[in-house]
Amino acid sequence: MQNQIKHQEAIFQALPDLFFIILENGTILEYKTAVEAHPLQQEIVGKRIQDIMPEEIALKFNDAIRDLQKTKSIVHIDYPLTIQKQLHFYEARLVPLLETQIIINIQNITARKTVEQKLIKAKEDAEKANRSTNELLAQMSQELCSPLNGIVRYSQIIQKDKKLTELQLSAIYVIERSCNYLLKLSKDMLEFSNVEAKKEAIPQSSINLPKFLTDISELVRIQAQKKGVSFRYETTSDLPQAIYIDEKSLAQILVKLLSNAIKFTEHGGVTLKVGYIEQKTHIRFRVSDNGIGIPPEQLEAIFSPFEQLDKHKQEGTGLGLSISQKRLRLMGSDLQVESKIGKGSLFWFDLAPKQALKQQLVIKPDFPSNLQMLYEFAKQGNCSGIARWLEKMGDKNTPFFQKVNQLAQEFQHEEICNLIESKRDKK
Repeated sequence: MQNQIKHQEAIFQALPDLFFIILENGTILEYKTAVEAHPLQQEIVGKRIQDIMPEEIALKFNDAIRDLQKTKSIVHIDYPLTIQKQLHFYEARLVPLLETQIIINIQNITARKTVEQKLIKAKEDAEKANRSTNELLAQMSQELCSPLNGIVRYSQIIQKDKKLTELQLSAIYVIERSCNYLLKLSKDMLEFSNVEAKKEAIPQSSINLPKFLTDISELVRIQAQKKGVSFRYETTSDLPQAIYIDEKSLAQILVKLLSNAIKFTEHGGVTLKVGYIEQKTHIRFRVSDNGIGIPPEQLEAIFSPFEQLDKHKQEGTGLGLSISQKRLRLMGSDLQVESKIGKGSLFWFDLAPKQALKQQLVIKPDFPSNLQMLYEFAKQGNCSGIARWLEKMGDKNTPFFQKVNQLAQEFQHEEICNLIESKRDKK
């Protein structure tokens, strides 16, 4: 018994700051305080702890003691206290000792609180600076689009001049391609800024999932055929007919992943697999390819803004994967990747969409593949791509396609989207 008492006294003396043993009614049986740790100069044994603390803090201790009596487990509280006109912060830890006794250990956590407050302030300042940067990027992107569209338009007009030499025509093509790249960069930067600032709403609409995936596949299949690689779409389980989802974001994410897979695949193919996992609570979307693969040290960096695998050989802004990752996180998911150099890559993400009733499903008429490609060009604001695509089409002389061509020459890509949608809705 004597050894046990000595052991407890040794622990008692070693504890920092302030230490109490009290009864359940708050009466202090014993205490120890470190020098300048707490403003207790008078003899306090026999008093109630609630009587030696300011009223507001005493109420906290009363509540903590009641919680401990109910739960019979450790209770933590923290509180501020002004000592000699200086604000200090303390943390109290209440531990049950015997049936009627409680140990209270109070530590001065002012230094920790000061660091936490500085970190919070630094975080708020960084977020404010980030918001300002995003707003500047968005404004610059919007301001750049008009003059760039003008340059592209006039370059296309100049291309029709029969007096141009081959060298001059080649130079005009370079101007057009460069401006189209800058237009895409501006639009990507605007989208990135909006997603980063969470300005874009996340609309939930009911979609026919099997048809949605088929439409995406048909769109991408055209791109794969042009590149000379195979494309396959598979379902690994039965899929719900109708779900609530952010249709725009899901389409952009899948098209970006599939387009990247095709771009980095020279031989072999690209596969899209979709199906349930985890007892049908989540749907997994998988995009795999037999492409060049990604070095292990770049697997995390590829999700950073403006990051590209090969900046000298590959086109693009380096924002696509970053935007896709941010969109997925707004949707409650995360983009994952596995890759082996020379073997290919696998990207996947899981979503848990709410199923929609069939009567709530808005059925949209089919888009022919030619219309779908024009629609995608229009959504991207790529009017020169629309013009080139129209040249490849056999029915380009119909009134509808003549109107699309006219709007493309005027860089009215939003009007083209509306025109294509109205043609689809009439079917």
